[in-house]
Amino acid sequence: MSSFQLACGQSLSLTLYPAAVKQYLLIALFSVSSLLTKAQGAFSIATDLSLLRSISKGSGFWAVGQNVRVDYHITEKWSAFTLVNYYTNGKFTNAATAEAKSLLTTPATIAYSATTKVRYRQVSVGLKRYFKGQFDTEDGYSIYGFGGFGLLFGNVETTTDQAVDSFLYKAQPIAGKGNFSRLTLDLGAGAELELGTGIYLYSELRTWFPASSYPSSYLYNNDLPRVITWNTGIRVLID
Repeated sequence: MSSFQLACGQSLSLTLYPAAVKQYLLIALFSVSSLLTKAQGAFSIATDLSLLRSISKGSGFWAVGQNVRVDYHITEKWSAFTLVNYYTNGKFTNAATAEAKSLLTTPATIAYSATTKVRYRQVSVGLKRYFKGQFDTEDGYSIYGFGGFGLLFGNVETTTDQAVDSFLYKAQPIAGKGNFSRLTLDLGAGAELELGTGIYLYSELRTWFPASSYPSSYLYNNDLPRVITWNTGIRVLID
């Protein structure tokens, strides 16, 4: 279960169950809608190629994907964004040990190898702040940072090199396939350069951290996702 450390030293834990996913999504969309009432009327559509690296312990892999983002320009410096992305399958292998549930079971442990395929899809909303330049900069380059919350939807499939009886043994992960979801904290920074009137080339680094938990028996490490992505693409300003 994920936890946030408070100033008083206590921690706050949040567990995300499937029924809560729709609630978080509705809250996020309502927040963006409220910001749009203050927008200048200009917005941008952006798309990019994304390279993802998972840095979760025991779950490292590479994947390639695409982001599609809409920026709603509230002021020259501030924008709200809505983003969707998807990635190819990532694959990793772990050595695991199943432990007998009863002292009478022999052998007491079984060592096995588990190979897991994971695929991510995400919806994210948040705010973007230009530190140098602004959303319609015509000369030079702009630098910005952004942050928000996302909803991650994952598919997982795990195979093992030998069968483990889950009735007799406690094992993590187990063979099978399923889905899982997470609330994520999304942070990043980027730079962009105008190529032509209203067309910008951008490159950015982005990271996701889990802000909730929903355990899956098919994952070796449920502390997912912890990723870094490098995105490069084009933003088109629509006035």
